[in-house]
Amino acid sequence: MPYIESTAYKDGFGDFYQGTFKGTAPDLYVGQKGTNNYFASMAFNNLSIPQWSRMVKVEIMLVGADYVDGKTSGNLIVGALKDIWNENETSFRPGAVYRPTRIDWSPIVPGVTYSFDVTELAQTELFRDFFDGGILIMGDVLISGDSPGLLKFRSRESGSPPIIRYTYESDTTPPTVGSLTGTQYLKIQPNNTFRVWAYNVTDSWSGVSIVRFPTAGPGSDFQWRDGVRDGSNNWYCDIPINAYGNNEGLYTTHVYTYDNAGNNGFVGAISTYVDRTPPTVASVQGFSYTNQTGGTRRVWIYGVADAVSGITSVEAHYVKTGMNWNGPYAAGQSGGDFYFDAPVYAGDGEYLVHFYLWDRAGNQSGPHEVRFFVDSQRANDPNVSVTYGETAANFTWLRFSDPTPSSGYARTLFYLGEWTGSAWVGGAPNLFNGTVVSTDINVIEKHVNNLKPGVRYRYTVTHYDKAGNESAYTYREFVTKKQIWAMQYKAGLAQLSLAIYDPNSGVLGSKALRIATPAGIGCFELVGTDVTMTNFRVQTPQGVRTIN
Repeated sequence: MPYIESTAYKDGFGDFYQGTFKGTAPDLYVGQKGTNNYFASMAFNNLSIPQWSRMVKVEIMLVGADYVDGKTSGNLIVGALKDIWNENETSFRPGAVYRPTRIDWSPIVPGVTYSFDVTELAQTELFRDFFDGGILIMGDVLISGDSPGLLKFRSRESGSPPIIRYTYESDTTPPTVGSLTGTQYLKIQPNNTFRVWAYNVTDSWSGVSIVRFPTAGPGSDFQWRDGVRDGSNNWYCDIPINAYGNNEGLYTTHVYTYDNAGNNGFVGAISTYVDRTPPTVASVQGFSYTNQTGGTRRVWIYGVADAVSGITSVEAHYVKTGMNWNGPYAAGQSGGDFYFDAPVYAGDGEYLVHFYLWDRAGNQSGPHEVRFFVDSQRANDPNVSVTYGETAANFTWLRFSDPTPSSGYARTLFYLGEWTGSAWVGGAPNLFNGTVVSTDINVIEKHVNNLKPGVRYRYTVTHYDKAGNESAYTYREFVTKKQIWAMQYKAGLAQLSLAIYDPNSGVLGSKALRIATPAGIGCFELVGTDVTMTNFRVQTPQGVRTIN
């Protein structure tokens, strides 16, 4: 450790009991010889340790001269003299001595420097007497009758004046900080400021001089600013964002502390995000339909983002049209997308979900609206019917009709296949198996060719609404006609033909009029007299019929 020294500007010795002062001499006597009790006195040039340093140890340094036989150990007393002595006085008795210090009375080696630790005395108010009145070193009077000894030390006159040495340590540590403002997210408007803090700034030696807050903004270098003390140990600084172009983004503040001894140091950084822009949403889920009768329906918003401070919360409110809003409720998250499971709580109709977004700076966006429609009611039975021949058939059905509230028409599906009377040939409809035949609500018929003569077919039609409800439906059957022969006749100049059908095929009307043909027993197709097909009429139990 560093130290400074001061040399005695006068010294001398005297006889304590006789009250005589011997003045200066080549040697300083301390102790006892015979009836003489010697003390050494000295006064030092004043000194002081550097500012903002503190004393660690204070020593008086004396150079040994000789040792007189006698007691080899004992107490020496070091004390402050209250009054400056007068070297010309023949009678001298010190006013007081203080703080006895024990040292080893081993034989004094000439030329060796001996140290007397007076640190404890130097820490009291008596220390000023070292320079005002001087210092006295003498033997403990309690040993005067017990084989006394005498120590001799060199003096100014012998070229080795007493020295007082101060060992000190300086303030080399900057002030410390208890804590700093944490990361903050602020919605600061242009030309305003934000505040940063350093809390409990202390320096136990020289004291705090200043705290500085250099700050860099988005696209700007550090600008230095002095802090302000709040009356306690806390310091703050207001940062004007117009000095950085009023830009949004990250502001980084470094904190430096300074003490009165000139020490300074970096203690940490503060991050401040200035954000005035609300969060954004890339897209929302489109209008959708469901046929749920309860439970919840999950709806989404996509690509939620905030460029500066980040999303802190997303809330959802929901309602069925015409009722009161419910919420807020926390939305769920999956990556950059958010969702809400909206209860289907009031039956069929339109439901709305509003999403509201907040970022860490308090900016809010919304509502971001998602709508869906609940329709749990089936549409009407299309009640499909058919007219057919041998290889073709024409199917017609009723237009889509759905109970209110309706999600609206979506599509029409057609089923047609060969039928054994109890099962589908091949296990499923082999011509149309749930085939979409229309997405136009106004299309209500379907014509089919390439049927097999005399084959049984099963068919039906179903409507679907946008919520996915399938309408009621009814399966029906028919057998295509199968002509096995023809009877030729003339009508005037024209040659006509009457079809003869297999009685087991799908002949319309009565099959009562039969005829033998090379292909087997056949029948004519008898229809009502209101249908003008031919001029042939037949009386049947059902009345008069026309041969088709």
